[in-house]
Amino acid sequence: MKALFHITDEHVQHVGCRLKITSAPIHSGFKKGGAFNLPDGRVEEVLEGEKEDTEGAHQEITENLIE
Repeated sequence: MKALFHITDEHVQHVGCRLKITSAPIHSGFKKGGAFNLPDGRVEEVLEGEKEDTEGAHQEITENLIE
């Protein structure tokens, strides 16, 4: 399953944000996915995997995005 999420936060297009977004799924074992800046200021997060896995990874990313 391919999952598409949009992340909206004032810091999402700052330096290193996409690295944080893509690092979590890679370390969780995802083989395909990525993060892309959108012109409207959001970041698009794409993950491929089981529904529960993609939703869990997205939740982890959004909870730990700004440290």
